[in-house]
Amino acid sequence: MNLSLMKGKKVIITGGCGFVGTHLRKKLFELGVEVHVLDNLFSSKYDNDFPNFHNVDILDKGVLNDILNESFDLMFHLAAHFGHPRSLKDPNLNLQVNLQGTLNLLEACRKYNIKMVFSSTFTVYGVQDVMPLDENMNCNPLSLYDVSKLAAERYLKSYHNLFQTETVSVRFSNIYGPGDPQGPYRSAVSNLIGQVLREQSPTLHFKGKATRDFIHIDDIVMALIAVGITENISGEVINLCTGVETTVKELTDYIIKYSKSNIKPILVPANKYYSSNMVGSPLKALEKTGFKYRIKVPDGLKKTIEWAIENYNTFSVEQPYSYNP
Repeated sequence: MNLSLMKGKKVIITGGCGFVGTHLRKKLFELGVEVHVLDNLFSSKYDNDFPNFHNVDILDKGVLNDILNESFDLMFHLAAHFGHPRSLKDPNLNLQVNLQGTLNLLEACRKYNIKMVFSSTFTVYGVQDVMPLDENMNCNPLSLYDVSKLAAERYLKSYHNLFQTETVSVRFSNIYGPGDPQGPYRSAVSNLIGQVLREQSPTLHFKGKATRDFIHIDDIVMALIAVGITENISGEVINLCTGVETTVKELTDYIIKYSKSNIKPILVPANKYYSSNMVGSPLKALEKTGFKYRIKVPDGLKKTIEWAIENYNTFSVEQPYSYNP
């Protein structure tokens, strides 16, 4: 990957104060990119620690048009109303942010000729009989959040077909890593780490036998950059994953080991809203962009737990949690 291709570009990141956005922003700064961040701080915060921050909601078309212009080369659209429980709690807001907000940004990208890289999710696949998950499969979304993400993907594809807007949708597998906060709508990995550090036994659905494709945040950042600099992939949907299947029980055992804990997880039956097994094919990403993951789960978890221990006072928030992967 020729990272020098990013130097001198002007990039906008929506949701740039969130977990993925923060890591991406910092890496782009290192590469000499002029980065602008749009974030309404609904589920994140801004510490006055970088320039070009815009406290903006992507539903506000007027403000978006005041900020965006022809000088931008690339947009990483990470902002979202995320999570299955949250989409059930407020389906209208889920629809507005994930579809209307994305449409507002697509219109700006069409108007100003900005390439959009859109963050979607593996959960749009739903329950599938065959693994690994590949981009040619018919999707079977199970939650309102998944439906909104899949619909947004289709909007990107239509803007590519109808207006020649440069768009790429990327489907994230399960991301983890330092800096990911705990919370009822946050990453299961960070919540599991928090519980283990508090010596609380986590509850694992599917009796811990469910599998997932866990990818470290540093790999996701490099994958996003690879998609951003790659030409001739407009209109595509691309998995960003490792292709490695890890059971939730294995993941939890690693966390317990590296936390030097002796607790035992509680194993319970399946949850109807989640697929038991989910591992993706990384072949299209490798073929189209040259991206291949580097960080193995044990190594990535060890570094993540070290970070969580160092930041325990702010990281470890008391809350009940059961793992619905």
